[in-house]
Amino acid sequence: ELLAPMQPSVAELLSDHHVVFLDVSISDASGRIGFDASRPLLAVNPRASWIAMMAERRPTYERLATDVVDTADRSVEDVVADVLATLGQGS
Repeated sequence: ELLAPMQPSVAELLSDHHVVFLDVSISDASGRIGFDASRPLLAVNPRASWIAMMAERRPTYERLATDVVDTADRSVEDVVADVLATLGQGS
């Protein structure tokens, strides 16, 4: 089962839309989602699995993105403000 943006039909549908890629580092991801048994794709060697998944997915995410927002060490409020700004809705 493919993650939605990885499916060619979904990627094609997204091509005419504003897509924001929220770029997250492994250290931030581990703090946010945790690398434990509740994430089956990360069950075996979670850090290595996450790195491999992102290496596979990142080119698609970057290709589909009209904007990229870096989330590293940032609050939710700051990230939301950047996303809204990319959509022309910021202050």
